[in-house]
Amino acid sequence: MSPVKDQGYCYSSWAFASGTTLESAIAISKNVAPVRLSEQELVDCSGSVSSTAGVIGGPYGNYGCNGGWMQNAWNYIKYNGISTNAAYPYKAVLQTCGQKSKTKVGFVSSWNNLNANTIKAAAASGVVSIAINASSNAFRYYWSGVLQAYDCYGPVNHAAVVIGYNDADNGGRGAWIVQNSWGTAWGNAGRIKLAASYDSTVFPQGTCNMMFYP
Repeated sequence: MSPVKDQGYCYSSWAFASGTTLESAIAISKNVAPVRLSEQELVDCSGSVSSTAGVIGGPYGNYGCNGGWMQNAWNYIKYNGISTNAAYPYKAVLQTCGQKSKTKVGFVSSWNNLNANTIKAAAASGVVSIAINASSNAFRYYWSGVLQAYDCYGPVNHAAVVIGYNDADNGGRGAWIVQNSWGTAWGNAGRIKLAASYDSTVFPQGTCNMMFYP
């Protein structure tokens, strides 16, 4: 499992969720420890980039430190690959795309959207990217326990990864174990538990409006 990371003052959670998911998939497929991939490459290169940067395809539709989507990041990686963080380190600012001279270590062939009925099995064997609403004070200042749907709802504006599921949590109704990218000082060592059981007539998208992308 990749460690908790810190995106800093850059709205690049989408890049961290994309990278962490792929890191896990590569590590599981090769039975090796995860190697951190370059979130900075995604920030710099998966938006509206110049062809002089050597980027194949695109533009991919992300907005650097102003937000983006995991699908757009994976589409970039599908055609261009991605380098390691050691080769292309994270700076938490939008820079000129510098991917052309980097050795690529990760690629994506395909991905699927999940739902509440399929994510449990996927999270049991790997890491799953999610889009959520992270605006509520209950989320922002979380430190322990299980966050309920009525504490956290609204349009999605943040990305994170589901790293597991615990049936015993939330009074036996289950909770998703989510890893964020706000450093280990946030939450419970950088992680949060989101209720998996809720009133679907009131909160059809679940706690924090969760949307799942493997």
